[in-house]
Amino acid sequence: MTLRALADKIGVSAPFLSDVEHGRRQTNQYDALADALEVSVDDLRKLDGRVTELKDWLAENPQLVALLKDIRDSGKPVPIEALRASLKKSR
Repeated sequence: MTLRALADKIGVSAPFLSDVEHGRRQTNQYDALADALEVSVDDLRKLDGRVTELKDWLAENPQLVALLKDIRDSGKPVPIEALRASLKKSR
């Protein structure tokens, strides 16, 4: 099915659907998309590449955004496994 055919089937524009596909826009039309694609909503959500939970968490904790920017701007490699191990020890 083409993007245009899918868009027509669920009643949205092809550019809108393209934006959804590429994570530039969000939609609440998962049911219509799932029906049109003949998949379950759960399966469709598994393919959603966005990180909405993480975005929500960062919005609730803006100090983390500053920390992540500091890490990025440092130019140093991030020891992910060491950080993960440290977090596990502190539980």
